Amino acid sequence: MEGVRVALHPLTFVEEGEDVVIGRADIDSFAVFPADAAAVVGWLRDGATIAEAARRYTAAYGEEADIEDLVDTLDELRFVRRDDEAGPSPDTPRNVPLQRLGTAVFSAPAWVLYAVLVVAAAAVAVRHPQLRPGPSKVFFTPSLLLVELASFLGQFPGIALHESFHVLAGRRLGLPSRLSLGRRLYFVVFQTTLVGLMGVPRRKRVLPVLAGLLADALVASVLILAAEADLLAHGEVTVWGGLALALAFGALMRMAWQCLFFLETDLHHLFAHTLALPDLQELARAYLRERTAWLPRRRRTASAAVSARATDRELAVLRWYVPLLVVGSVLLCVLAATAALPVLVGFATRFHSALSSGSLDHGFWDAAVAALIMFTQFGVAAWIAVRDRLRRAAAARTALSPGKTGHWAG
Repeated sequence: MEGVRVALHPLTFVEEGEDVVIGRADIDSFAVFPADAAAVVGWLRDGATIAEAARRYTAAYGEEADIEDLVDTLDELRFVRRDDEAGPSPDTPRNVPLQRLGTAVFSAPAWVLYAVLVVAAAAVAVRHPQLRPGPSKVFFTPSLLLVELASFLGQFPGIALHESFHVLAGRRLGLPSRLSLGRRLYFVVFQTTLVGLMGVPRRKRVLPVLAGLLADALVASVLILAAEADLLAHGEVTVWGGLALALAFGALMRMAWQCLFFLETDLHHLFAHTLALPDLQELARAYLRERTAWLPRRRRTASAAVSARATDRELAVLRWYVPLLVVGSVLLCVLAATAALPVLVGFATRFHSALSSGSLDHGFWDAAVAALIMFTQFGVAAWIAVRDRLRRAAAARTALSPGKTGHWAG
């Protein structure tokens, strides 16, 4: 091993307290290393042989190190460049599409414009109570079918802008962040992959994670200002101003939803990225199960003690993060009671009024079609949720049952 050198892909080194996060941004592979191990990786990256790195480690730390074992770890993380792999050299500048646009969107003049829009919208909401988005503003027209279609289709541009801001904030830093389409239950959704975010300093991770909330605030502000323009032009809020307020309410609800971090929303990712704990949610849930194992229903599901396998740093985070999960659950109930429930009650009372009128007029058929669409959505969502739960239960039973391969552990 005297003259053996290890060819490494371009790696990022970010200090996280006493540790160092080393990663390969192009494949989004990152790991936390102690400072002494990170120093060895740096020597290998700079061209030192394995033997040279071992001698330097002994001279620096006064003890021997298993450099070959470290190299095996680097290989598992796909940091080691194989003979058949091509890639940019560490000195090659990384050009990311839309980087200039991302820089412009989050430039100082842009922030001034954003601040003006948000402050102006807040002033309008204070000055004109009828322009404050709320659950009642969802029903901007007597047609329940139009309300449903507008609430569903009208949110897609805002959601796309939300995810696009995540992407542009990442591109601004030179990260190859991506926007794609995915599926939750049977709904098509936009989703962002912030590739390489762990490879930038902690303070620079905040904007890419929270950029979507900024987009939602801007959407709500512009819509409130549009409703004011409608009010000034016509002396009252017409159906177009009402539509703007309905969509603004949806944007504000997206912002509130992102604050429910226990559902792995944007705020959760802020904690995970800034604390350099990608598995924070899994750790927190296991820790909570451990702390509630005394409950009858929890005795069988309590996992191996997290406090025994977590690091001191992880335990310090969990002690204040887990109570926040409980607070988040309470906030979800509050949000449901103050926002979602009034909307559902509004639909229910309007459905009952139209369907029990006794006349087969336009209002009856409008409400009938709207009710059919709504209950079909809830029914399909419930069916998929039950089906997935049964599949997971069946997979768990299969994993626990003795098989023919001899992996049964008793």
